[in-house]
Amino acid sequence: MRVKFCKYLLVLICVFSLTMVSAQHTLLVKSSYTNNTPVTEGVFTGTGFNTLQGAITHARTLTGEVEIELMENITEVVTIQQKTSLNLTIDGNGKTLTGQIRIDGDGRLNGDDKLVIKNLNFTFKSGTADGAFIYSLKDSQAYNTHGYTHNVTVADCNFDGAGSVSFRAVRCPAKGSAKNIILINVTAKNLFGLAEFRGTIDITIQNCTATENMLYGVQISGGYGTHQIENNEFVATATGAYGIVVQDACSADITYKNNTITADRALVFKATSSAQDNYVESGIYNGTLEHTGVNKLHISGGTFGSEPADGDIVSGYVKINNGDGTWSVTKVSNAIYVDKNYTTNGDTVIVDGNKGIGFQTLQAAVTYARTNLIGDAVIMVLSNLEEVVDIRQKEGLNLTINGANHSLLGQIRIDGDGRQSGTDILIIENINFKYVSTLSADYSGLIYFPTRNQLGRYNYAHNVTIRNCDFDGTGSTSFWAVNVPSGVSPKNIILENDTCHVLFGFASLRSTINATIRDCVVNNVSDGGIILGNCTGEFTIEDNKIDVNTTNPESYGVRVQDPGTTATITFEGNDIDAPRPLYFRNTGAGVSSRILSGRYVGGGVFYENANGDVEISGGTYSEEPVAENIVPGYAAFDNGNGTWSVDPISATITYIYGSETIEQYKREGEAVTLYGESTFTKLDYTLQKWNTQEDGSGIDYELESSYNVDNDLTLYPVWTLTCPIIEAITATPSTICYNFNSQLNIDLTDTLEATIAWFPATGLSATNVEDPSITALTETTTYTVTVTNRNSCSATATVTVTVNPEVVMNPVADREPHCAGDATSYEFSTPLTVGTMEYEWTNDNAAIGLATSGTGNISFIPTNTTANILIANITVTPKHTYNGIPCEGDAITFTIKVLPTILADVNKNQYTCPGDINVELYYNECERVINLGTPTVPVMEGNAVTLTNNAPEGYVFSVGTTVVTWTATDACGDSITCDQTVVVSYPPCGEGTVMTDNDGNEYQTVRIGCQCWTKENIRTNADSATAYNNSDSLENIYGKLYTWYSAVAIAEGDNNAVPTATPDILGESYVQGICPEGWVLPTPDAFTLMLANGGNATNAKSDNNLYWLPNRQGVAPLSGFDALGAGNYNAALDRYENLLGSTNFWTSLNANAQNATSVEINYFCEDGMMKEFSKEDGLSVRCLKISLSPFTAQACPGTLTVTDVDGNVYNTVLIGEQCWMRENLRTTQYANGTPIALGTDTSTTTPFRYYPNNSNSTDITFYGYLYNWPAVMNGAASSNANPSGVQGVCPDGWHVPSTAEWESLMTYMNSQSQYVCQSYYTNSFAKSLADSVAWATHTQSCAVGNNLNENNATGFSARPAGYMSIKWNNTPTILNPINFGNNALFWSATETSPVIAGGYNIGYRDSNFIFSSASKYYGRSVRCVRD
Repeated sequence: MRVKFCKYLLVLICVFSLTMVSAQHTLLVKSSYTNNTPVTEGVFTGTGFNTLQGAITHARTLTGEVEIELMENITEVVTIQQKTSLNLTIDGNGKTLTGQIRIDGDGRLNGDDKLVIKNLNFTFKSGTADGAFIYSLKDSQAYNTHGYTHNVTVADCNFDGAGSVSFRAVRCPAKGSAKNIILINVTAKNLFGLAEFRGTIDITIQNCTATENMLYGVQISGGYGTHQIENNEFVATATGAYGIVVQDACSADITYKNNTITADRALVFKATSSAQDNYVESGIYNGTLEHTGVNKLHISGGTFGSEPADGDIVSGYVKINNGDGTWSVTKVSNAIYVDKNYTTNGDTVIVDGNKGIGFQTLQAAVTYARTNLIGDAVIMVLSNLEEVVDIRQKEGLNLTINGANHSLLGQIRIDGDGRQSGTDILIIENINFKYVSTLSADYSGLIYFPTRNQLGRYNYAHNVTIRNCDFDGTGSTSFWAVNVPSGVSPKNIILENDTCHVLFGFASLRSTINATIRDCVVNNVSDGGIILGNCTGEFTIEDNKIDVNTTNPESYGVRVQDPGTTATITFEGNDIDAPRPLYFRNTGAGVSSRILSGRYVGGGVFYENANGDVEISGGTYSEEPVAENIVPGYAAFDNGNGTWSVDPISATITYIYGSETIEQYKREGEAVTLYGESTFTKLDYTLQKWNTQEDGSGIDYELESSYNVDNDLTLYPVWTLTCPIIEAITATPSTICYNFNSQLNIDLTDTLEATIAWFPATGLSATNVEDPSITALTETTTYTVTVTNRNSCSATATVTVTVNPEVVMNPVADREPHCAGDATSYEFSTPLTVGTMEYEWTNDNAAIGLATSGTGNISFIPTNTTANILIANITVTPKHTYNGIPCEGDAITFTIKVLPTILADVNKNQYTCPGDINVELYYNECERVINLGTPTVPVMEGNAVTLTNNAPEGYVFSVGTTVVTWTATDACGDSITCDQTVVVSYPPCGEGTVMTDNDGNEYQTVRIGCQCWTKENIRTNADSATAYNNSDSLENIYGKLYTWYSAVAIAEGDNNAVPTATPDILGESYVQGICPEGWVLPTPDAFTLMLANGGNATNAKSDNNLYWLPNRQGVAPLSGFDALGAGNYNAALDRYENLLGSTNFWTSLNANAQNATSVEINYFCEDGMMKEFSKEDGLSVRCLKISLSPFTAQACPGTLTVTDVDGNVYNTVLIGEQCWMRENLRTTQYANGTPIALGTDTSTTTPFRYYPNNSNSTDITFYGYLYNWPAVMNGAASSNANPSGVQGVCPDGWHVPSTAEWESLMTYMNSQSQYVCQSYYTNSFAKSLADSVAWATHTQSCAVGNNLNENNATGFSARPAGYMSIKWNNTPTILNPINFGNNALFWSATETSPVIAGGYNIGYRDSNFIFSSASKYYGRSVRCVRD
């Protein structure tokens, strides 16, 4: 709300009062005065005080008008506490105050007391607080709760801040809420700024000067009320300084007039309140004008150092670029010219001596007019234009666009600004409109009124006149000259003297209120001339010429339509040639059309669902107008040339018969032809002639004869009597099927006005017509007809319609899908017992093996050559013949489904076996579990395939060739097979294979079972090795004899030394000892196996009796070990003994500190025996071949093996600092003896163990059991500690690893380059953990399944036992083993949620060892870690 005038008046009154009000008390201030004593100084008389503060304090004891006069310069900081009824004036009389005045408003924001400070010069006093010469105390500084300084005027004062860096002249801080502050005729210099107002209400700054060494100007933050800033001059010198800044939550109305402000940022508006308004009316503002806040800026004058924003300029004003870097805002001119040859927009131009503003485009001119003008404005077009122009009407702006007969290639779109009752006027005249193809079809008018959807609001155009314009639509197929779509609702539209051609139509006015179309010429339009739809008000269509010139039979001259039309429409003087010159369609009852005159030809006045009034009182038409629309006293007359005219009636011939009256009209100067015999009808009578009397006694007039009648004439009919006759009665057909139709017919003569009655009414369309139809008759019926004329003369006849029984058949139920090849049949039946029945059927899918059609029952052998269920829809139509009439019943439909079969080529060809497999076993490996892969099976809809094979149990293959036959059987029992060949062979050994020792000696080898042995005792040199009796000849036969120390390659007598372990690729640990690389000193178990495979010790002997006592040599079948009676060396007795009687072979087993274990074969026992010898004794050595692991695995020091509660023994492996089981756990009970149930279901709470692959034939020793997480934890809580502290299912002294412990393993593995596949990515050490056997193969580089012999660098020997889950949606639950042979998955002791626990996974296709959590009911492998 603006109250600038009142505010300005208040300022004048306040200033005037500075000199007009007489003081009731005068106080004088001078340092030599004695306080509170009367004094006189010059012209002043009053009470004296030696300090200003003393005078102020005394003044507060007074009321009324009090004036304090300074008699000398003073240095002082004073505080004024305002007081009710005390109006205080401090007059400096030109003296200087070095210091500060602090004002306390006494907590009364709306107090009416006043404070005036005038004629005082202020200079800076060092140490003065709060940054201003005049300072309004904030709440925390005031005497009362609030400061609330009020009604303060500072007038004719000078402020010099020399020596200050942050002082202002006046400051009202935040939380002080000052009100009514006036600065007038103030000067300031050497200051931070003139004034700071925070939260201040009503401010006036007038005639102030702050130009010398000022950093900033005036700051206004917050507050409200009305502020006036005028006639001031400010210069702010700081970089980026403001002249005036308005900011924060200010909501005041501020007016700026006649100020001169120089600053980098002259005016800054950034208030955060949208209620704050700034009115810049005049002045010079050298510097940028910044408006970044939500407050409002209204500029109606002034000059600025930057361009004002368009939205900040008051309507009716315009910004002008002065060309010197400044912009001015001034009131605009209402004369506008448009010429595309102008080089700029908005410049002043002179046309024909008239000054105006020029624009290059009509759009720019229209926008300028709406933004800046009020009153009458004319836009004169001076050149042809090509553009689309949007005009938005404006209240108070009467706009005329005069095209001066120039062309506009484009379109004008009119927006009524949502003001239907606006009083402003829009005139478009003298423009030649031409269609261009770039116009949007959504705006289909050369003058178009956009819809609400297009504008986003209502249009409501109003007071629009379009005159003297030409509309050329060449190239258009759907454009109007003028188009007002539905919902626009314009008001007061005038089209006059316009021409239109080659368009869809001239004017489509929908939802329009009041329109006039006059003197317009329309031709060559494809749809029609004018549409008035849903219009209201008054419409005048006059003196227009419309020739649609089209072959479209529905084209029109003027079409009035839609139920919402309630207008009064007047047609006068028009010349319209169209198939429908006037077309009234779907009009409401409120429309009133008056046709006064004109020519409307090319077709008749056309009515289509038309309501409302059409009043015709003149005009010429191609067809006779409807009589009811002709105004009384007028009639339509045939002109004899194909046209009818509506003219006044000169005479009326009235025909009367009973209560029926017919009139015939005559116009002046023409004869009339009387009506004929069809004029009236009378039952059983014929019209013979007319007579002027009802009884026939008057003058006769002949039917259809011409007479000259000058006066009105009344005529009556003359009759002759006739009687009715029924010639014949028939029913066609007379016998019908159930629920069918027939037709009854009677032939009558002379039956005028006869009544007809049929009985019964069953199935009849009517009982009172000659030829009723029979519909859906369901029983045999006899019909009787009676014909009676008006004289009660009657005739009757009967006819019978016979109905056959309803044709029905029993339903056929759908069946389960059939197997292809299984013969099937369907039999049809009916409940009818008469006539003959047959069945016709169709089949929409011949692929099932059934013909596409047939009769009778269905019997066939189903076929299916696809992979999907075939579905055939069988439609059976029953047909019944009875009474010689064939009748058809309602068809029934059922489906036949045929399952796909695996025998079909499309399925059979998809079945392929896995590739053949060739495997060479490792040394000491007798058989191997081989992952055969899985055949590729066809996927058939609804027909699951089951795979079986004849592979050995557990897929354990021995040496030889095995042909595995895979059989795929579908649910129908059909099966197909394919073969996979598996070849398993031993590694080289025996004939042609030798062992070469470290001295180069070669030894024959022999295969015994799965083992490869040297066939001779070795003779490799060693410090403690001797020949029997030190005989070289015996050495060549029997080899050397070795101490156990030499045999295991440790220092002689060192009983603390541990022989170096050598792992083989199968994960077993051996001692190489004195044997060459790849050969080892046998274990006792190795000897036991050799003897078992060879028969016994007798079979292991040489059969040469030279090397055994007589008749003690070996006997058949010989194993080939060829043991010789080599004897031994007894160290204790220092002698050689038992030559030819026995032989002893060292094993790698250390019995105790003194002895080691050997195997003895002697002359008298059939079996070998384990026997302990002193480690210093000399025995023979045989070497056993092993398949070396390509890597070195180290058993855990001090814990080479661990035994569980079941007695299962597990090898160990040291990886980094962690000691792991080298095999999967296979215990069936906890360490305390509690059994773990073998699971047949899954559970997240009950402990279960499972067979890998869900088969009890699986090698548990190799794969171990799978355990669910409850079984693993044995009731322990989740742990991620390192170590976990969870024994769970593990043996005593061992525990279940936590996720943190698995992560420690991963960290170690990543740090060892020999374990990481460098060509892959992080954690790509899975091959180093995976066993070298039993894995599926894969070609991916670094994958576990690629080159299995490169696996197991760590000796961890991870084995692909897969995991156990369930098959979903099975009841009862079916266990579902997954990824057996493909993945090794291990539990951790760490859960990730109440139902999920962590673990780790190795896959045959992968190179990385990954974290893999799973539901706790899953079954997984377990590896334990030593505590």
